[in-house]
Amino acid sequence: MTLSQLIARYPLIYKLMVILFLFTSCSKEKGETATPTTPPVAITGAFEAISKNSIIFNASLENQNSLDQITEYGFIVYAINAQQVKSAEQEIPIGQKLNEQKIRYTYKPTAAFEMNQTYYYCFYVKTKNTFIKGKFNAFELNKLQLGSPSEFMGMAGENIQLQGDFSMLDSNYFLRTYLDQTVRISYSISADKKALSFKIPHLPNLQHGKKLEIKLEKRYSDGNNYSQLVANIRILGKIEPPAQKTYNFRDKMRFFGTALPNSWESDKTLQLIIGNITVPYQSEIDISTLKELKGSTFKIGYKNGRDSLVFSDMYQVIGPDANKLSFEVTAIHPNTLFIVNGFYFYTYFEPDKSSANLGGHPIDLISYDYNPMSFTTRNIPEGEYTLQIKNNLYQVDSKQKLVVKKFDWQSIDKKTAYVGEYVTLSGNFIKGFSYMIYATEYQYAEIICQEDGKLRFKAQSFMGEGSTLKIAYYVYSKDKGAELYFHNKEIPFKSNEITFDSFSPGSGAPGTVVQLKGRGIGLAVDYMIGNMRLYPQVKSDDEVTIIIPIFNAKGKVKLSIVSANNKIIQPEGYFEIL
Repeated sequence: MTLSQLIARYPLIYKLMVILFLFTSCSKEKGETATPTTPPVAITGAFEAISKNSIIFNASLENQNSLDQITEYGFIVYAINAQQVKSAEQEIPIGQKLNEQKIRYTYKPTAAFEMNQTYYYCFYVKTKNTFIKGKFNAFELNKLQLGSPSEFMGMAGENIQLQGDFSMLDSNYFLRTYLDQTVRISYSISADKKALSFKIPHLPNLQHGKKLEIKLEKRYSDGNNYSQLVANIRILGKIEPPAQKTYNFRDKMRFFGTALPNSWESDKTLQLIIGNITVPYQSEIDISTLKELKGSTFKIGYKNGRDSLVFSDMYQVIGPDANKLSFEVTAIHPNTLFIVNGFYFYTYFEPDKSSANLGGHPIDLISYDYNPMSFTTRNIPEGEYTLQIKNNLYQVDSKQKLVVKKFDWQSIDKKTAYVGEYVTLSGNFIKGFSYMIYATEYQYAEIICQEDGKLRFKAQSFMGEGSTLKIAYYVYSKDKGAELYFHNKEIPFKSNEITFDSFSPGSGAPGTVVQLKGRGIGLAVDYMIGNMRLYPQVKSDDEVTIIIPIFNAKGKVKLSIVSANNKIIQPEGYFEIL
C-alpha cells in the first residue's frame, strides 16, 4: 500500500502524526537555542599630549560583561597628506586580555609625525568571531604646544586660562565639557594668541571632587572628529554662610552651597570649620555630636582643598536658663539623692559627655529622662554648694545653694512611751527627708521629717522590750543604686504595750455600736469578738468603735485585740449578746 493510500485510508492518524512531529521539532529547536551574549562596544576617546614622537590615546569598552570575550585589542592608525592621499591602515595590538573598561595608551610612531598631515585613529577589539572598531578620531601636529592637559582646581563660574600658541584656531574649533553629560562652552583667545580662557559652566551634576574634562574639538567634512583633551578640572565645592544664627543643643545645622557632594560620596577634602574643630562636610550635622567643639559661640567656615574661608557672622548654641534651676530640698546628707527641677536635661546635655559637681566636688547623674533630674552627692564634706552642670559647649550654675550635712542625732525626749504616743529625736535631721526606724528587717516605721533638726515619731508595738532600734535612710550610688545606710548609734527607747482598758456598753443586740478605749488601741492589727474578726472605725490612737455582728446564740463573749507583736490583749469582763 502506497503512502497516498495510507493517508486516504487513515486521515486522522496522519494528522496526529504531523502535529506530534511539529511539536517535537519546536521543542528541540527551543531547547538548543543558546543564551545570547552582548558583543563588546569599542569607543574611541580623545587624545592628549601630542608631540612629534608620541601621542596618548584614550578609549573605553562600553559593555563590561564582554571583557572575557576579547582575544585582542589595540588601535588602528592611518594618515592623509596634503594631496589627500591615504596611507595604509596600521594595526597596533596592545594585548590579548583586557581587564579594565578604560584604556590609556602612549603611541610612538616609527617615523615622527609630520605637519600638514591629518592622522586618524580608532580603538578596536577582537573576539573569536568578530572584529569590532570604534569611530575614527583625527589629530594633527599643530602649533598648540599644550603638551599634557593642564590640571586645575576650580568652582563653577570661575575663569580658567590655558597657556600656549592658539594662532591656528578658527571658528571651526570648539570646547566641550565631559562629565556625566557633554556641554559645548564658549571661549576667548587673547590678542597675542598666547592664552585661551573659558568659564567653568554651572552644570546640574557638578560635585566637589569630580573631574571635569575639557576637550578642544573640530568636526571634519568627512564626518570624522578632532578631539584633544586640553584640561582636567577638579571641581571644588562652595559653602554659603548658614542663615540660621542660633541653635538648640538638639538641632541640626544645615549647609547649602554650590557643587556640594552627597554625604555618602564625599572624598573628605571638603571640610566644615565649626569653631575650633574641622569635620568632613555633611549636608546636616547634629550639634549634639560635635563632642570636641568648645564654647557656645563660634564662627563657621569651610576648606575645599584650595581655599580656607571663615565667615564673619557669629553662631550660638543656646544653653539652659540657670534661673529656672531649683532644688526640691535645700539640704541633703552625703551619698543621698536630690531632685532638681528646671528643664529637661536631655534637651541641653548628652549624658555621657556631660558632668555635674557641687562646689567642684563631682556628683553623679542618676535620672535624666524627664524633668525633674536626680543626682547623688557621693561622700562629699559638709558645706554649702552651688550645683554646676556642664558640657563642651556651656555650663549652668544654680542660683540656689545646697547644704550638705553629715548625719547624726544627739538626744531623745523620752526613753519610754505607750504605743501611739509621740517621741522626738534631735540631731541633723532635714525637713522633707525620709528616715526609717528599724527593729528588724521586717519591722520598721518610715517617718518624713517635718522640722529641721527634729524627728517626731509615734511609738510602735515592735519598739518594745527585746528590740534594738536604729535609724536608717537610703543612700545612692551610680553603680549600686539605692541601699539602706544604718547609723551606728542605737536609739535608747522602749515602747509600752497597747492597753485595752474599757468598753461600753457592756451588752447589746447585734448592730449595737460599742466604744473601745486603751493606750494605742487604735494601732492594733486585729479586733475580735469571740473568734469573729471585727472591722473597727478608728477615732484616735486611744479610741475605736465596733459594731456587734449577728450571732446565732445569745450569751457572753470575750472582746480582744492583737498587737503588732501578735500579742492578744483582753479587758476584764465580757460583752453580753442580747
